[in-house]
Amino acid sequence: MIRFMFYLLIMDSGINIFDEEWLDFSFHGLDDENFYHGFEVVDSFPIENVGKIFEFDFVIASKNGSKKDYLLLTYPRSFDIGEDLYIVLKNYAIGLNSRLDKLAYINLVTICKKFKLNSIQLSGLIGELTLILFFVQRGDTFIIESWHKDSQDSFDFYNHQLVLEVKSTRSLLRKHLVKYEQHLKMTKASLDRSVYYVSVMIGTNFNRHSIKDLVRSIEEELSSEPLMMFQEKMLFYEDFLTSEITFDIEEVLNTIKFYDVTELPILEFNPALIEKETLRYDVYFNLLEEITLAID
Repeated sequence: MIRFMFYLLIMDSGINIFDEEWLDFSFHGLDDENFYHGFEVVDSFPIENVGKIFEFDFVIASKNGSKKDYLLLTYPRSFDIGEDLYIVLKNYAIGLNSRLDKLAYINLVTICKKFKLNSIQLSGLIGELTLILFFVQRGDTFIIESWHKDSQDSFDFYNHQLVLEVKSTRSLLRKHLVKYEQHLKMTKASLDRSVYYVSVMIGTNFNRHSIKDLVRSIEEELSSEPLMMFQEKMLFYEDFLTSEITFDIEEVLNTIKFYDVTELPILEFNPALIEKETLRYDVYFNLLEEITLAID
């Protein structure tokens, strides 16, 4: 009866599902584009808190407009760690083994946010490491010393002559998120230094290498002090080395492009209406003019 009811629920939602798995209080599966999870909710579930968070869609689904029964969570299959998240959420449902209440929903959202933030950090690390490999293959080991020591540093790579900020994406477009405050700092730094955005595209068509492979490729290009410095800085990222995300090192290297910070304008806005500390916006870097970087 429950299975029949939910097929009606899913059909009303316009989702063409397959490969689904049903548990006592939840279901899990995928369609052509998304992973999905359904959680049976308690009668007092706070539906006003449901919505979209990052790539995650949380909606209350119902059977033919009747009483709201399920929280439906979907996220793209293209999400780089979607398969790992799918397993984690299914195990969460198994451990919960009851209808979803407010606290369980908060925990569910927290899990999704953590995976998203880890994904952002992971893509950023792959981009930074690929740029390091780009330089050390050319004998430019200055990039190791210039690499930031802390995630809170203003720039990814910086010294008294140069600033490089890496923007990584796993999409097919060179669309990157730019932070207003950081862009302002980079523009000011360009008064006495060369300052560039570095666009890196981490494709998913040729998945032959891991982050460990990328680190190993860098270490093979280094020796003595630069090698020790690189290994010391990598200690901060040890937790990411176990990631199963794969890519092709040469393919990613070939996507590296440099853009002068002055190619991007500084936005003007009313500070009374917008908090500049949190202002971010998408930039299509493929519409900007790339430059050939010359390092002395």
